[in-house]
Amino acid sequence: MHAVITIERLPSRHTTYLIGPSARWMFSAIEGVSDVLVEREDINHVTLSYQWADPGIHSVGIDEMLQSQGMRRVEKGRR
Repeated sequence: MHAVITIERLPSRHTTYLIGPSARWMFSAIEGVSDVLVEREDINHVTLSYQWADPGIHSVGIDEMLQSQGMRRVEKGRR
């Protein structure tokens, strides 16, 4: 299944200039996720596209994983 997610940096929590490489690395490490690509990136946001084997396999815990790295998922309509 093809999926797209937009992620934003938490205010003053991330130390690198762009968050795309970190977000891409995190998603690539999730079991069942492949072909992770940075589709769009600016200083505070990144949009990733990826393939996943099962919609339920990584949805639990993804927000905690992102938050631990100074990021959060952007809900639809928030950007």
